Amino acid sequence: AMGQTEVKFQCSEGLDGQPLVVSNPIDDLTPEQFWNMLENYLRNRPVDPNGYDIAYNVRDLDDGGFVTALTAQLSGAITLVLGPVSGTIHAKHYIRREEDMYVFYNYYTDETLSDDALSEIAYLKAELDPFRLEFYMDEKPCRMAGVLIQNSTAAALKKANLEAEVLASQPSPVDEGKQSCLTGPLPGMTNDKLFAIMKKQALDDHGTELPDGSVLNEQEGLIYTTYKTLSKSEDGSMVVVRSFGQDDSLQELEMTWSHRLFGEPPRLEVWGQKVERRDGGAKAMSIIDAIVKGAVEFAASEKS
Repeated sequence: AMGQTEVKFQCSEGLDGQPLVVSNPIDDLTPEQFWNMLENYLRNRPVDPNGYDIAYNVRDLDDGGFVTALTAQLSGAITLVLGPVSGTIHAKHYIRREEDMYVFYNYYTDETLSDDALSEIAYLKAELDPFRLEFYMDEKPCRMAGVLIQNSTAAALKKANLEAEVLASQPSPVDEGKQSCLTGPLPGMTNDKLFAIMKKQALDDHGTELPDGSVLNEQEGLIYTTYKTLSKSEDGSMVVVRSFGQDDSLQELEMTWSHRLFGEPPRLEVWGQKVERRDGGAKAMSIIDAIVKGAVEFAASEKS
């Protein structure tokens, strides 16, 4: 029996100096065989009942692409901020064989695939002679106010013994035309109380208090460690969580989560805001590694 194709990735940089994930040369497949294998996997991937996946659906688009909806117990980067949640992730896929390229658009939990919800565009390109793969993602500056933020906010309130419903994707009471998650009334809540509650939860989660009163959380994943901070906004009107991905110098901001009280009795408004940037680092590598490994293993299982 032939040995299973092995594709290994590493973080590098492109000719333009931008971060890029690159594979080893792949000598036992042609690009055409690889694209067929990848498309077969993306369209027909099995749901792993023992893993995180709950359901997987595919539908074709008129423009040659297809849309996937993966319902899963979410893991990986998103749970660093949110804890364990399940949700359905919607993505649009194009395998452009004539350009030797696969592009996918990730809309997270937005089934309408609206431009506002576009979270990242990922590019996988085949380089030839020798055949190898290059991958990077463009992170988009989307505002997040869907089920993920709703679940994490509800979990934080519950931990603090506060009873209030949390609604996803509501019109923001302050930012016109934008969406947020909104809670029901929290009688007697103040910015100071809110900060104290969130600070206690961050410290309980192995956080370290910094000299200015903010809290640093390091979260060790299987592949890499990520960093986030909790602090009051400059004017004291909000509590802000900032995620810096793997940057332990806390310079490369990836995302902010804002918590703002409004109205009387006070209610809480929460939303996430991603920062636009190019990702060719460990997060991008773990994503493409999982997709390609899945495709290779699926092809091997179909042969056996």
